[in-house]
Amino acid sequence: MITPVTPQKILLPIRQLPLIFGTVETQDLRALNHACFPMNRPIASLLLLALLAITSPAIADWPEFRGPRGDGHVGGPGETKAAGLPLRWSETENLKWKTEIPYRGWSTPVVKDGQVWLTTATEDGHDFFAICVDAETGKVRFNEKVFHCETPEPLGNNVNCYATPSPAVETGRVYVHFGSYGTACLDTSTAKVLWKRDDLLSLDQLEPVLDDDTPLASLTAHLIMGTTERDFLDEKTVPFDGREARHTVLRAKLDGVPRIYDIYVAKKDGCVYDFVYIAPPQGGAGADAGADAQGTGAFEGFVGGFHTLGSGAL
Repeated sequence: MITPVTPQKILLPIRQLPLIFGTVETQDLRALNHACFPMNRPIASLLLLALLAITSPAIADWPEFRGPRGDGHVGGPGETKAAGLPLRWSETENLKWKTEIPYRGWSTPVVKDGQVWLTTATEDGHDFFAICVDAETGKVRFNEKVFHCETPEPLGNNVNCYATPSPAVETGRVYVHFGSYGTACLDTSTAKVLWKRDDLLSLDQLEPVLDDDTPLASLTAHLIMGTTERDFLDEKTVPFDGREARHTVLRAKLDGVPRIYDIYVAKKDGCVYDFVYIAPPQGGAGADAGADAQGTGAFEGFVGGFHTLGSGAL
């Protein structure tokens, strides 16, 4: 039986955290994901999980936010063998290396060809950096300032930062994005900027795409883009942290592989919160196929116990 990560291992009240690699005890990781748009919550613990995942022998690279197939899974389609993820670590045990990262960034690190790439920015939003760390030693190989802004826009809250979008990497190239402040492509062997764009319009220059009138169904549809043969099993409105959330359960195929999706989407204080649990169907691919009860129960408990900052403890 694959054991999902418990809620306590997902959200940690840590505002700044160095990169940490662990190498010991293991458990499998299902796609238990929390994201917030616009960018307004630290994802330090997700950063940890992503880094820990890529130390597994099951997969060497983690080239984008949700992994090589975009489903948040470490193992390949149909794999059931434990992926080799660490269960616990501390400042003094089960560490391979630890590296201090300057400034602030909530972006997920990406891994390719022995390199770990991540983004960071000064807390005042004036300077934006791409950083490369050696995956074996933890040594910082490159620290490249990519953009500068004289008049950054205010974040609008006290839990966001200016380096939240995650980079993406392929052999020889890494792509970093800082919203309207710029998008750039760097050579992974030299950190030389190959091209950059800083002419993207900011939100106040565009007709708002997301506002309080955006239906939760539309926000949910965004999360299942790329899937096929969708069969919606349940759709309903449920309470969430003092507001309403849309709860959707469906069967669908991702890259031709059947999956069960359990999705919660809510809006609160100008922010969108989405929680997605993705798992292989249990009991075959027929009409009775569903996610296993243990994994679903842990996910439901995590969502039910979630609170935004200002509404109670995490």
